[in-house]
Amino acid sequence: MSILTAEHISYIYGAGTSFEKQALEDVSFEIESGEFVGLIGHTGSGKSTLVQLLNGLLRPKEGRILLNGKDIWEKPKKIREIRFKVGMVFQYPEYQLFEETVYKDIAYGPKNMGLPEEEIDRKVHAAAEFVGLKPELLDKSPFELSGGEKRRAAIAGVIAMDPEVLILDEPTAGLDPLGRDVLLSQIKSYHDVRKNTVLLVSHSMEDIARIADRILVMDHGRKVMFSTTGEVFSRGGELESIGLRVPQITKIMMLLREQGIPVPANILTVEQAFHEIMNLCV
Repeated sequence: MSILTAEHISYIYGAGTSFEKQALEDVSFEIESGEFVGLIGHTGSGKSTLVQLLNGLLRPKEGRILLNGKDIWEKPKKIREIRFKVGMVFQYPEYQLFEETVYKDIAYGPKNMGLPEEEIDRKVHAAAEFVGLKPELLDKSPFELSGGEKRRAAIAGVIAMDPEVLILDEPTAGLDPLGRDVLLSQIKSYHDVRKNTVLLVSHSMEDIARIADRILVMDHGRKVMFSTTGEVFSRGGELESIGLRVPQITKIMMLLREQGIPVPANILTVEQAFHEIMNLCV
């Protein structure tokens, strides 16, 4: 069942001015309920514009965005409610922290939803647990936290609203490898437990390969691919032609195939590659 649909959407910045720029052109796709979708594309491909359209921060110049089959702009005065249902975590979300305590920051969204205090408290603690924040950190100022803790606190603030769709725009940007792996693991755990729909924007092909069910590929404001992770990365030549790359292990396996070694083209992880190579050695 489709939860989020784009129907022929286009968006132009500075329309009618000398600075006019077409950011998106005739983009259509459907995201199924409970999917984990990766969104990739080079800088300027339209990724950020697209995700802002999906949660109502921007309004399409043409086309429609549907949430559960209904146009999110059908009632413009209620667009704020859409943003509770399609939660957005921006790049470097820790810069959005502003409350006196971590608890108040995480509670900000649920409070604005008009929820009772008891439910807000439950959601705050549940969200903090999902992102790995210890209970004793909730009473601290968010500015006393480490960089990784601030990032997790900001993400918890969106998770606490329990959105039907969670959009994360480069959530691991600027983190060290360990911090990146921990955060991605927590996001994957959130998806596995809550079964909510997740859309992850990332420049890391390895990260996308590890956790996405399907991948949406953008290039110069257009959708060029939307298929399973294995299918997308098996088309390495096409990806490279638009300035993207495949995961390193996938590239290695593609080179082995070019040398006549019968390995699959859609290998995404080192574990999969090891298994296939060991099968050839038997």
